[in-house]
This record gives sequence, structure tokens and C-alpha cells, in this order.
Amino acid sequence: GLVYPAFNESVHVMSHSSIEQYYKRLSLKASQLTIIEGYDYGLAVPFCYLYGFCDNLGNVFLMDGEYQKEWSVNDHITAIKSIRNTYDADASNMILADPDIFRRKAAGKKLVGKAVSDMFMEEGIMCIRGNNDITNGIVKVNQYLIPQVNHQNPITGEYGMPFIYVSDKLEWWINEISDYYWMKNPMGEQ
Repeated sequence: GLVYPAFNESVHVMSHSSIEQYYKRLSLKASQLTIIEGYDYGLAVPFCYLYGFCDNLGNVFLMDGEYQKEWSVNDHITAIKSIRNTYDADASNMILADPDIFRRKAAGKKLVGKAVSDMFMEEGIMCIRGNNDITNGIVKVNQYLIPQVNHQNPITGEYGMPFIYVSDKLEWWINEISDYYWMKNPMGEQ
């Protein structure tokens, strides 16, 4: 019933220091590195921010992030800025965000307050709408997780490796992906 059955900690999880060293090496040649950032708002449920990168071979590395429950938008902004500063990220990077942060909320029929994206923009954090199709995302992530016979891990040099790796620093991400199961209907079918 796992949503991501191909995930294997011994294959997909790498030491933070090895991923960070690879990041620094690629940073010297900007054409070999694409920064990827993702954000999902949460108040009663944890908010999630991921900082990672892709190399020019198509490998995805999830390097850092934050996952906290009941934080204010200002706390989200502070955490994002702190992580970006750690890796000297360019403030012009666009964060792929849950499309819901671009909507102003309604109280009854009257719109109130600013959209979260506007609050971010005021702080110099720019976001773009991410694809919110859950099924499409699950399929895509599963494809990155499946080891490929002729694919080489760019850090260890091993063959038969996947296209996605995660830092051991992101324990919450590892726990989430390991415990993500399909829901069952009343008849017990997934």
C-alpha cells in the first residue's frame, strides 16, 4: 500500500556533507546547476519548504528545508531566508508553490487580507504556481525513485542508481515518504 514503494533509504539517502560538497562544486559552474525550491503552506498541518538542486545529468538532490506545524507566515519567511542564506541562493529564484497561496481568502463573501504570495513578495521571495495534480506528481516522483541499470550516482560513481537523492538532514522528508500509504475505501481496496 505504499505510495512510493521504490524508496530505499540505503539508495536514496546520502550524507548531507556529500550532497553539500557536490552542490559547492557545481556552484562554481552555474551552467551545471539548477536550484529548485518548493513551498506548501500549512498552519494546523506542517508547512513545508524544500531547497534542492538538479545537476546537468538530470539528478535531483533535496538538500535542506523546513517542516513545522503552527508557524506564522513570518516564521515561514524567516526560515526560507535563513536556508537561502546558508547556500548563497539568488533572491531571484522562483519557488514552486502550492497555487492556493496566490488566492486571497474569503470571510463570508468579502475578501480579507493579503495572499500569502503577496506577503512573500514584500519580503523579496518570489513564487510561481506549482502543478497541483497529485497523481501526476506521484507518478513523476516514482519515476525518479526507480534505479536505472545504466545510471550512475554522480557522487559515489555507483551504477544502477536512481535520479533522486535526499540529504540525511531531512529526516522529516524520509519519514513522510516512508509512511505515505494509499487510502482504502470501505471495502478495503486501495
